[in-house]
Amino acid sequence: MGGIAGFIMRGRWQAVAFAAGMMALPMMYWLGAAAVALVWLRFGSREGVSTLMWSSLPALAWAATGQPSALICLLTTAMMAAWLRRSVSWTQTLLLVIPASAVSAGVILGLMPQAVDMLVSMVQQFVATQLKNFGNSGVDQDQMALVLRYIVIGVLGWFNLLLSVMALILARRWQAALYNPGGFQSELHQLRLSAGMAGALLLTMMLGASLWKPLAVLLPALSIPLLIAGIGLVHGTVGLRGLSHHWLIVFYLLLMFMTQVMYPLIVLLACLDSLIDFRGRMRKRLQG
Repeated sequence: MGGIAGFIMRGRWQAVAFAAGMMALPMMYWLGAAAVALVWLRFGSREGVSTLMWSSLPALAWAATGQPSALICLLTTAMMAAWLRRSVSWTQTLLLVIPASAVSAGVILGLMPQAVDMLVSMVQQFVATQLKNFGNSGVDQDQMALVLRYIVIGVLGWFNLLLSVMALILARRWQAALYNPGGFQSELHQLRLSAGMAGALLLTMMLGASLWKPLAVLLPALSIPLLIAGIGLVHGTVGLRGLSHHWLIVFYLLLMFMTQVMYPLIVLLACLDSLIDFRGRMRKRLQG
């Protein structure tokens, strides 16, 4: 990966060639977004906008065919990179996924309505079958379809936004490897949401759809800042304890193959960490 970052940093056209090439390939567009983010983080908006404009051409071509994922990922990553460079705050930057989720919902609904309808129909049929099996068949199908529509759009947006955050993390790691060794590791180990921020995110996730159904579009994206904060907690704990990197490998394997269990567990740990500050307490014990 270091060789890729070095190639991107050789000049504008190397960065454009890599970013545009990755944007043109299915499911590799997040690497192109990472290249744009690296340029933006290092050189600022002038070079960042230039690289973004050229690399957006393949993404626009994909969007014209009804596949907006590459464009959503590219624009969201560039926006977060610009804000991270300006604020040097991961917590502020991660919160940008919330407005980005609302925008991506509109893009998804506008460019791929048939795919959304098909997914909603499949999920509604599955949920109706499960409810019938449990003896609860009195649910209003129209209301259920409406809520499921919001949720499906939100999950599609969540996937693109998660890739955007991954692209930004990769770009920051590239930047640190080239110009500030160890800098990204320090940022990740210290990443922690405030109690108010974590509480607001968790409360909205739990109650949002019941208060206003369209909020269901945002619910999946609200978990992303908590997920990244939880991952930071795991990395920070391993670092403070001086544990082997094999623990991190096991952690990511569990997250990959036991997502349904690990994802909510990491989110919960991030919320608890915002109140208790596990790493702060651990640091005091190790120092005292």
